[in-house]
Amino acid sequence: MSSVPDCDKDSKYLHAATVLTFLVGSSEIVLSIISAGEAVARLLSVPVTKAYCSACAFYIATSQIKNFLEVSIRTTNSPLSLFGAWGDMIDNIKDSNMYSLSFGLVSIAIMLVSKYFSPRFPIELVVVILGIMLCWGLHYEDEMSVVGEFYGLPDFAIPKIDVFAAELFPHSIVVTLITYIISISIVKNFSMKHNYPVKGNSHLFALGVANVFGSFFQCYPASGSLSRSVALEAAGARTNVSSLFTALLLLLTLLCLTSLFRDLPKSILASIIFVALKNMFLRVRIGFDLVISKKQYYDAVVWWITFVATLLVGMQYGVLIGMGSSILSLFIQLRSHNALDRTLRGLWKEICMLLLFLFLPNS
Repeated sequence: MSSVPDCDKDSKYLHAATVLTFLVGSSEIVLSIISAGEAVARLLSVPVTKAYCSACAFYIATSQIKNFLEVSIRTTNSPLSLFGAWGDMIDNIKDSNMYSLSFGLVSIAIMLVSKYFSPRFPIELVVVILGIMLCWGLHYEDEMSVVGEFYGLPDFAIPKIDVFAAELFPHSIVVTLITYIISISIVKNFSMKHNYPVKGNSHLFALGVANVFGSFFQCYPASGSLSRSVALEAAGARTNVSSLFTALLLLLTLLCLTSLFRDLPKSILASIIFVALKNMFLRVRIGFDLVISKKQYYDAVVWWITFVATLLVGMQYGVLIGMGSSILSLFIQLRSHNALDRTLRGLWKEICMLLLFLFLPNS
C-alpha cells in the first residue's frame, strides 16, 4: 500500500507540488483565453450538477467522521472506497471518543435550533468560541483531538519549473480539467439556486491566477470546495464581498490569531460541516421528483447515473460519467426530433478545442 509522502523529510515532494500548481494555473489561464471554460460549462447540464453535488455531500460528510468520532477510516479517493469507509465506521464506532462525540452532538443541536428560529444569526462563530472556552477551561485538550498549533503564512519561494515541469506537464493537464469540471459544477449548482449567471471563462481565469500566485507560496492546486461553499452559504453569504472579508479574516488569523484556535475541538468543525450539508442531503429527492412529479425521464436517467456513478467510482470520475450520459441523452432527444445534425455543428467547435488542448501537447 502506498503511503503519503512526508514533505518535511523530503522537500522534493513539496517542490514538485508547487510546480504542479504553477502548471495547472498556467493551463487554466490558457484555457480561459481560448474560451474552453464556457465550453465545459455548457456541457454540464442541470441534472449532472445537482446530482454530482448531492453525491459529493456523502463524501464530505464521510471525511469528517474521523474528526467527529475520532475513529480510523480509510480514505475515499478510490472506487467503492466510500462504502468501505462506512464499514470502517461501523466496525470502529465502539472505540469512539465520548468527549469529541459529546461536543459534536451538542454543537449540532445548538446550530439546528438556532437556524430554525434565526437562520441569519452567526451561530457557527458562537459555537466555535464556546468550544474553545470549554475545552481550555476544563482542560479537555488532552482528552480529545483539537486543532493544536499551526503556523502562519508560508514563505515565498520560486517554483523549480526547470526541474519538474517536463515530467509533470502531462499530469497537470489532467488535473486542470478535473479540478475545473468539479469547481464549475459547484458554481453552477449555487447559481441555479440563487439565480445569477455563470461565466465559465472568468471563473477559469480566476482559478488560474490564484494557482499561479499560490505556487510562489508553496500552495497545492486550488479548486472549488463544496464543504466550504455550503458552510459560507449557511452563514448568509450571497455576494463576492463575502469572499473578500473571508480572505481578510483568514489572513488576519494566520498572522495574529493562530494561538486562539489551538484548543478548538475538531469535532466542532465537523459538526459545522454536517449542519451545512443538511440541505445537500435533502436535495436527493430531486432524483425522485424528476420521475414522479415532473415526468422528465431523460433528466431523471442522467441524474441517477451521475449520482450512482459518483458514489461508486469517486468524485473525480463520477462527474465525467455524468457529462457523458448527459451528452448521450441530448443526442438521443435531438435525433428523435430530427435536430441532431444542426446541433452537432454548433457543438463540434467547442468539443474540438478541448480535445486539441488535451492531446496535442502529448503528441
